Amino acid sequence: MLDYLCISVNRQGQFQDPLECIRVTPIASPPAVDHDRIARIVADVLRERLDRPVPRGPRSPLVVNISVRHMHITPQHLEILFGAGATLTPLRPLYQEGQFAAEQTVDLVGPKRRMLQNVRILGPPRPQSQIELAFSDAILLGIDVPVRMSGSIAGTPGCIVMGPK
Repeated sequence: MLDYLCISVNRQGQFQDPLECIRVTPIASPPAVDHDRIARIVADVLRERLDRPVPRGPRSPLVVNISVRHMHITPQHLEILFGAGATLTPLRPLYQEGQFAAEQTVDLVGPKRRMLQNVRILGPPRPQSQIELAFSDAILLGIDVPVRMSGSIAGTPGCIVMGPK
């Protein structure tokens, strides 16, 4: 079991001598998200801070969601990685209407020859392929990535994408 984690990274994303250690609390499995409980806690805090009831109304059309590392793919790249005639198989719907997490995954290999396995593909297929990673994933792969909006891919570094074909 890991008791301490000591990591220090300079501005260039290179590891250097650790400056301090932080205690790590092991988690057996990620906790389930209870959206109703979160909503109740937020309403309670707002009531307390505003000193008046929070009005109840229809659900807001604004949905905020975070996706872990994933890939958007073109039909052509889908066939290259998964074979001729390949299509995405929906695993579960996403919050955006018509969008889904697919059963298909790919592996990514960066310049440091390190690999991220089982990166989920999101569907439906798109006009351009792109991979969205956490900054820590990019460091692991050895990729110097810019932080920018989804879909803004001009001048971004690449990596090797591996599928079953």
